[in-house]
Amino acid sequence: MKKALLLLTIVLLGVTINAQNIAIGGKIGGNLSSFYGKDMPDYNYKFGLVFGLASQFKVGNHFYLQPELNYEQKGAKHKLSIMGNDQESTYKLNYLTIPVLAKICFGNKETFFINAGPFIGFLIKATDRNYVTNSNTGAVISDDSGDITKYQKNADIGFTAGGGAAFRLSDKTRLFIDARYKVSFTSINKENALGFPKNQSFNFNTGLLFNIR
Repeated sequence: MKKALLLLTIVLLGVTINAQNIAIGGKIGGNLSSFYGKDMPDYNYKFGLVFGLASQFKVGNHFYLQPELNYEQKGAKHKLSIMGNDQESTYKLNYLTIPVLAKICFGNKETFFINAGPFIGFLIKATDRNYVTNSNTGAVISDDSGDITKYQKNADIGFTAGGGAAFRLSDKTRLFIDARYKVSFTSINKENALGFPKNQSFNFNTGLLFNIR
């Protein structure tokens, strides 16, 4: 983690020095996440929050670099019926995520944009909950939850792409909305306990950017 943060700091310092203009701000949104992988059971999407800090550096005509620092609630749900019982498992994985996006703007006053780039996430905490009920009566048989952080990998590496629009509120302030798809290349599990599931998610965000240069 220290090496990744050091490399990111060096890159951003270089970009900051050469950038034509710089904007910083904040964002908040929602996250629909699930797991995918070969020979994996069908996981349902789970809703979570996304919020963090955003920045933007203009490095060319209509071209920007957009690093961010986000808190993301990922995970998935899985339902199973067996021996007259219904079991719903909910997995929650919370990450501190650093995406570095290339952003291309177009349209009148650069209103619209597309962006894409890699990200690395650092696991903060992981939990699971297993809720079992009787299929016929609905009676609760068990409701167990626990911390599974030690069984998960610390880093989540992947790629994200999306697009959106930004609206000028003043000479130095812009309101933006965007949507992204994120896919991880690394498994969340340290060992092959439940296969090797990977994160995937859809993000929907809104935020403000303030020009400081």
